Amino acid sequence: YGSIISSLVYVRNTTELTELEEKSFKSARIYLDTNTIFSALGFHTEEMKQSATELLDLITSAGLELWAFEFTVDEICGFFRAYASEGHKYPSGIKVDFVLSNFKQKGLGLSDINEMVVKIEHTLNDIGIRVDPTPDVSLKDYQSPSEVLQGRVSAEKTEKPLTSINHDIAAIDYIRKFRRGNVRSIEDPKAIFLTADNSLNR
Repeated sequence: YGSIISSLVYVRNTTELTELEEKSFKSARIYLDTNTIFSALGFHTEEMKQSATELLDLITSAGLELWAFEFTVDEICGFFRAYASEGHKYPSGIKVDFVLSNFKQKGLGLSDINEMVVKIEHTLNDIGIRVDPTPDVSLKDYQSPSEVLQGRVSAEKTEKPLTSINHDIAAIDYIRKFRRGNVRSIEDPKAIFLTADNSLNR
């Protein structure tokens, strides 16, 4: 059921959003992907920020909780640290479709980046996102208990770095673990991974 919501991250005023709002959800957790969080924090375009904010408001009004896995926060901080070492490669006046370039366009300096890393959990809490501890997950060497899942996601994302691939595999594993079996009703999903990555909806 993740795809029911995930494809709507940057869409507004659709019949699907109306239907979602009218659903009578039981208590459930919505786990946010890295790019969804970056949009909500304003590190993409203003339109994407507005769309993400409206969607998250809609989700909470439907009675669902906003969460991020700790390893998703690790990935976010990984982008911040990459910018600290590679930000000089992105010209201020040239916009590139990559989050590190967006940091540059917003005029972020090293002190800003370091502060965001230190305060990331507080920043997420300020927009209603709680962090779920996942101390057993290392994005550098995560291995799924499902070889099939590991192979399928890796094959879909050959151009992505290993840590990004492992992040998505871990997210799917943890959502499956949280659900503890098949969910037959969208009103009782237990957990949903909210992502703009269409390859994870297949």
